[in-house]
Amino acid sequence: MNNLFLLHTHYLPKSLLQTANVVGTIIVPDFYSDMNHYYWNKPMSYSNIFSYLDDNVIELPSNIVWHCSIENINMVQKKEWLPLLKGTKIISFQLFHSKDNLYYSYNNGLSDNGKELMKVLSNNQYILDISHINDRHIYEICNIYDGIICISHCGCSDLYKGKIGRTNSISKDTLVNLSGKTNVYFGIAFLNDIICEVENEQDDNIICKNIADQITLFTEIVGNERVMIGPDYFNIEYFSKKFNTELKIPKELYTDQGFENLRHLLMKNNLTCNAIDNVFFKNGMRLINLMTNIEND
Repeated sequence: MNNLFLLHTHYLPKSLLQTANVVGTIIVPDFYSDMNHYYWNKPMSYSNIFSYLDDNVIELPSNIVWHCSIENINMVQKKEWLPLLKGTKIISFQLFHSKDNLYYSYNNGLSDNGKELMKVLSNNQYILDISHINDRHIYEICNIYDGIICISHCGCSDLYKGKIGRTNSISKDTLVNLSGKTNVYFGIAFLNDIICEVENEQDDNIICKNIADQITLFTEIVGNERVMIGPDYFNIEYFSKKFNTELKIPKELYTDQGFENLRHLLMKNNLTCNAIDNVFFKNGMRLINLMTNIEND
């Protein structure tokens, strides 16, 4: 049975909880009733972070260390809320998702409000998640933010057919530039449209190999102590319909057997057992311990 830490997921499938030892995770709260019904059997919607937290929507086994990352930054209607959220389950904020916001524009980068947000996030010692950020803005933001940064669910565009960037992709050149920034961590997604050589790949074996190749490339460039697994959402049927595309995560990765097979693929790529354990769970637990120690200083 593999120990696992998921850096970015919207929920944990029961089949994974029953077959693997999930030691920790960072969960992305969803604020819509259909998602909360599907994930937690609680059909409630929320327009306010505080009411979501008050309702204790997320229920996980007591042995799992878990925190939250806010993906929809628009839920932070006032920067003054950020200090009030310290001490809650929220540990991370994602700057940008799919639409320009008050803080960041995909084409123009950080706004003045965004630069102010960086200061407030840093002062309150939150993780800054820069997933989905335009590749050309990543290094600029990493130079501004002096706290912990993660790109929680991504893939490298140099492994894509044609090397054309997609949402959540970063180039090999950017990875090399970030290799010396020890405060930046990376989570490898499992979705075919993020990590596969061919964007709509449907063959489970090829998808798993592509995941292994992505993990291998990241560890070769930044080291195996800053790479984790960040599957994203497992509810692929819903989002395939929503985005009118053929999203896929191999079914075997909903159970421990998939991770055992992934381990063998990584070993074939010359990763050691210790390096794989780092990626699978040790790096995530070290990150949580680091954040806990920062809060206690």
